[in-house]
Order: sequence, then structure tokens, then C-alpha cells
Amino acid sequence: MEKLAGLDAAFVYLESEAMPLHTGGMLIYDPSTAPGGRVTYQQILDNLSSRLGSARVLRRRLARVPLDLDNPYWVEDRPVDLQYHISHLALPEPADWREFCAQIARFLERRMDMSRPLWEMLIIEGLRNVDGLPPNAFALVTKMHHAAMDGVSGMELMGVIHDQEPSPPQRRPTSPDQTLESPSTVGMVVRAAPGVVRHPWRILNVVAGLGPSLVPALARRALGNSATVDVGPSQKTPVTRFNAPVGARRTVGGVCLDLADIKTIKNSVPGATVNDAVMALIGGAVRHYLTALNELPDESLIAGMPISLRGGDGSDGAGNVLTITAIGIGSDIADPLERLRQIQRAASVKKSVREGVGAKRLVEIADAVPAGVMGLAGRLLSQVDLSNRLALLNLAVTNVPGPSTPLYMTGAKVVALYGFALHVSGLGLMNMVCSYCGTLTIGFQSGVEMIPDPERYEDCLRRSLGELLDAATTSPRPRGSSAIRKASGARRPAADRNA
Repeated sequence: MEKLAGLDAAFVYLESEAMPLHTGGMLIYDPSTAPGGRVTYQQILDNLSSRLGSARVLRRRLARVPLDLDNPYWVEDRPVDLQYHISHLALPEPADWREFCAQIARFLERRMDMSRPLWEMLIIEGLRNVDGLPPNAFALVTKMHHAAMDGVSGMELMGVIHDQEPSPPQRRPTSPDQTLESPSTVGMVVRAAPGVVRHPWRILNVVAGLGPSLVPALARRALGNSATVDVGPSQKTPVTRFNAPVGARRTVGGVCLDLADIKTIKNSVPGATVNDAVMALIGGAVRHYLTALNELPDESLIAGMPISLRGGDGSDGAGNVLTITAIGIGSDIADPLERLRQIQRAASVKKSVREGVGAKRLVEIADAVPAGVMGLAGRLLSQVDLSNRLALLNLAVTNVPGPSTPLYMTGAKVVALYGFALHVSGLGLMNMVCSYCGTLTIGFQSGVEMIPDPERYEDCLRRSLGELLDAATTSPRPRGSSAIRKASGARRPAADRNA
């Protein structure tokens, strides 16, 4: 048994029919590298079955403590019914990229059974009419509850269930630990009792540890002077179509870009990073999308950006070790390079969040809040919609670095990797950025009434990339930067020739 940390438990308590808190991913495979040039459903089942011993997150389920006296526990689920967790469908002929994305959206809309291990996978075949994909390509769509893992640990799981070569040495199946205990109601209550007594002292200890910086920070927030506060927007957050209840139905889409193009853009502004360039790209795309609807606010939209606080030794486990910072995406700025410059300046001020003690303390506060209080807050928030009254953020952009070398499953090569961030009411546009083997994908998820035409947002992303590339390759070369590759416009990689 392993007790959930405070932040992981919060995702459990906030789970509701209106707001299922799982993330998604999608990998596209070329089966021509597999033995015989094809991969069967049974082969995928056998592959995952042989790796269950190395992937604890696939075996664990939740056990809630009676009356929520303490945070839930992860317990071993034996045996894991793979045929329940992994489903299979073939797209009808002739199915294109839009039908493909519609099937992904339907899969992500469905809430998971919280009594089972919190993951599901869907194998989709019939991608023959999706432009730019290899013949007979298939996809694996994943769904993982955010209580079980964040984006970084999710990418680590991808490494566990894949190989680094099409024909790896024969691996010996690993068996799960058979000595793990099973929970009992009485046992969990007994375990919870000491924590109930210690909770008030834990909260006081954490708050005291924040030191004298806490009161001035809270005072600045109360007075509206948030320019020097690391976590929080530095300007008024406008209310947009994305600040509303998301609803049960989703739209999903994505684009695959050349990572070299993004690096060309970031090299055009001294000090800019790949992440800054991506934020400027999304800022331009949102600007185009809302302008066409006559809904572009005068103020910049504010994006929430999760920042991983994981150490490099892997000791943080598979749950969530992160904080969130807020940053303007420059949607109010027409000039693409000026937008990038402003984002770079704002991001450089906020980079201290990652190394700062304050962000770690926020995670510790989540651990110190009593489970019963957290559970009650989760139930209240699921019944009260504040999205139209309290707009702190307009959208989210999360960046998850992926592998730079190819991955294979049962011999089939991964040719594209997309991610889809979880949805929160009032935060109706979620962008997840993933890098893989020289490409960069932007997978997005939105409410069906917020972005009813995901193909248009995809076009806005490509248009914004083209504008940034044109500006980057025609502007004077900044001192100390690497040579800028001349480009005529945005290249559309094979996995993205589907518009």
C-alpha cells in the first residue's frame, strides 16, 4: 500500500461526471518495421502483459479511506484484466484526419471506472486515408488519470512499454510483487488515525516554513500588485469563450511541426527558449482564431503553464510533482517577433519559480491539508460553477519533452506522438506540446461549443508558425546567436499533411 500525496489526492477528490481528470496521449505506428509488416491486437496485449511487472502504475487501483479520514491509497490489483483496459476499433472507410480525431475525442470524453487501475488504451486501425501517414498505420490512444501520473512520468511510462529497436533481445517477463498487502477498512482507519492528529501541526509547520515572505506575497495579491509574485498573471485576465463550463463533449486536434523551425524562431530573439517560441506560436494562433470571430480582447490572454519540480534521480515516483505559473501569450500583439520578445522577458522573470522554495512549499501545503477538507472542497467545486465569475486563466500550455530516438512496439516504429491535457471547467483550451525525434507536436482539446471547428484552429497554428518563421528569417541576425536557417515557410512534416 502507498498513500497518495496531497496533490495526487486532490485530483481524486475533484473528479466528477462534469470534470473527469484524466490526460490523454496518442502514438501513431508504422507496422512496416515489424516482423511480417503487421501487428495484431493479441501481440499488443502480449507485449503489455510481459511488462506489467515493470509498470506499477498499470497494476494499481485506488482504495478510499472511510469518511476520507486520510488520503486514498494505491493498492495492487491482481490480476489486471488487459482486455478490459485495452479496446480496439477500425475506422470506417473512407475515414480522414477529422474522423480519426473524432474517435479520439469520444474516447477521452468517457470517464474512467475509479474502482479499477486508472488507465485505458484504444487501438485504432484503418488510417489508410489519413494523408501523410504510412500505409496500414495504426494508433494507440492512451488515457491516464492525473492522480496516477503527470506528463513527465507519463513519458517515462512510454519508455517502459516500448523498445529502442525493432528487434530487441528476448526479454524475460517480469512478475508483479506477490507479497503486497490488501487493504481492509479497519486497517486503513487505524493507519489514518495518527495523521488526523498531526494535521494541524503539519499545516502550522509548513506555513511557518514559508517565513516572512508569505505575508508580503499575500498582501501584494490582495492589493492587486502581482507583478512581483511568481505565480499569477501580471495583468488583468480577460473573459473569453474558453472561460465557461467545458461540457461533456470534446473536440480534439493537433499539428506536427519541424523542431528545427521552432529553433530557428527562438534563435531570432536573444535569450528566448523553445518554450518561449511555442508560446508565441500559440499566442498568434489564438489571436487569429478569435479575430475571425470578432472576439479578440484588447488584453493578452493568460496561459497556465505547469512546471515540473521533479528531481533528476527519479525518486519522486509516478504521481504529480509540479506547480503552475501564469504568463501572457501576447495575443494582443500583431508583430510575431515582438510577441516573442515580450514572452521571453516575462518568462525570464518567472523562471525562478522552478528553483524557488515557494513552489515546493505549495506542494507541501497540499500534502498538509486534511483529506476530509479536500474531499468536501472537491464535492462543492463540482456543484458550483465559478468559471464565468472568476477568470484567472484562459487556456493552458504544457510542454513535455519526449525521446530524441525512435521508439518501437512489437517491432512497429512510432512515427508521431501527441498529448492531450486534462480539462478543467472554465479553462476550455488545453494545448500539450510534445517533442519526438526532431518533430514537435501540439495536441489540443477543447469543449465542442468553444472550438466547434478544430481544423480551423489547426490552420491558425500553421499560419502563426509561418509568420514567425518569415519574421525570424528576414530579421537581422542577433549577436551571439547561431546561424539562422533560411526558410520559405513552415514545412509540414509527414504526420501533419492532413488538412
